[in-house]
Amino acid sequence: GKLWVYTTRADTIMGVTFCVVAPEHPLAAHAARQRPELADFIRECEQSGTAEADMATMEKKGMETGLTVRHPLTGKEIPVWVGNYVLMSYGEGAVMAVPAHDERDFHFAKRYGLPIQQVIARKDGKEAFDEAEWQDWYGDKMLGVCVHSGSYDGLDHGAAVDAIAKDLAARDLGEKQTNFRLRDWRFTPTLLGLPCSCHLLRELRDSPCSRPGSPGPFAARRRHHGRWLPAHTA
Repeated sequence: GKLWVYTTRADTIMGVTFCVVAPEHPLAAHAARQRPELADFIRECEQSGTAEADMATMEKKGMETGLTVRHPLTGKEIPVWVGNYVLMSYGEGAVMAVPAHDERDFHFAKRYGLPIQQVIARKDGKEAFDEAEWQDWYGDKMLGVCVHSGSYDGLDHGAAVDAIAKDLAARDLGEKQTNFRLRDWRFTPTLLGLPCSCHLLRELRDSPCSRPGSPGPFAARRRHHGRWLPAHTA
């Protein structure tokens, strides 16, 4: 199976320490069947509702699903969380969380004690990274170069995006859009302590979010002139 996530900062992909899906995401619904407390949390999110304009200031809340996904480049298992700050209407309803370089992910990670892995450093060396407190430069793509990122170390934003896009495309794990934003990275779910994965995949294929013509998170799709085209389900 594939979990599709969206990012505009592919240069930070080596700093992914968790993934977050929207409360309405099919994967969240599946996990909630095994975890009553997660089902309660999802209902709470649905009842409260969240406008996109409120995302920046709202309190970030979440709960672990018990699922992990495999990082497409390192193979490392990454935990999947449900978060109230991820919208089903944005991208794929799932994000790769890079808390060292995204402010919302940073505050979420601090609240729940999740790892924060620096993968961008300032070119000018004026300030060192300190995970104790968010600094605006952490999320500024124009100020930094890759560090702690293996073969991508030393690359600036543009070069890193191109290199990572090329590597992922070679593995059929992602693609770069013509508007120079990296699209969706596919992560292979590892189901821990859950029923047969085949059952889960059938369930996800049949979900309304994954039907042909819908921008669902578990269908392999290509964007064409502003709309989604169905291809094959993961």
